[in-house]
Amino acid sequence: MPIETNVFSNNGDRRINVINTRGGNYNYYDEIDSRYDRYNRYYDPRDIFLGNTGPTGCTGAPGIGYTGTMGPTGEKGLDGLQGEMGPTGPPGEGGDAYTGPTGPKGSSGEIGDTGATGPQGQNGNLTGNVVLNEGPNIMIGTQDINNYNLTDGYSYYKMKSSDDENSVSICGFMGGINGRLLIVYNDTGVNQTFVQEATTSLVSNRFLLRTPNQVIHDGQTITFLYMTGITINGVSGQNRWVVISLI
Repeated sequence: MPIETNVFSNNGDRRINVINTRGGNYNYYDEIDSRYDRYNRYYDPRDIFLGNTGPTGCTGAPGIGYTGTMGPTGEKGLDGLQGEMGPTGPPGEGGDAYTGPTGPKGSSGEIGDTGATGPQGQNGNLTGNVVLNEGPNIMIGTQDINNYNLTDGYSYYKMKSSDDENSVSICGFMGGINGRLLIVYNDTGVNQTFVQEATTSLVSNRFLLRTPNQVIHDGQTITFLYMTGITINGVSGQNRWVVISLI
């Protein structure tokens, strides 16, 4: 049973009660401090006996940790090296070509002016006969003749008619070059008329007759010399078929 062994006071305002107690296999005593409202228990080390180690207790349940917050995004890494260009692939197969249909024929363009005269050849000496090459016949129909094509280069032509009743106006010949000689024979059976400065033919294809109209009877011949750079009615640089003979 507890036994109070001493009661004393320290400077008059502190009281300590010591109660000596024996219980079990050891002695202990309690100290009560009334000033600080403190309670202490002290054991006598001489009376403490060590017992056997008790059995291991059960393993406690695993603790649950909190998931940490995500850290900040790291800085961008360096760019990787550029890869090499791959090999060229094989050529593709060619498709079948398609030829479109032929388009319609375009309309004929207008007849252009006579080109520039070429350089003059050297003078030659005539030692034999002069022979003129005869060109194809100039066929006379029912229409007047304008810009008739004589570009084949012959110097002698006959005028022919399918009958003896066609009499027309002849207004111009193509193919004039400076110094070209042209002889035309009327073999139509009727009169034919050459017209001077006819506006229905190109300027360089017209005739210079010294008369508005020159009638050529059947069986007559008219001769022209093509001249360039002549002056007509005060206008220089003109090109014309100039009549030099009518027989």
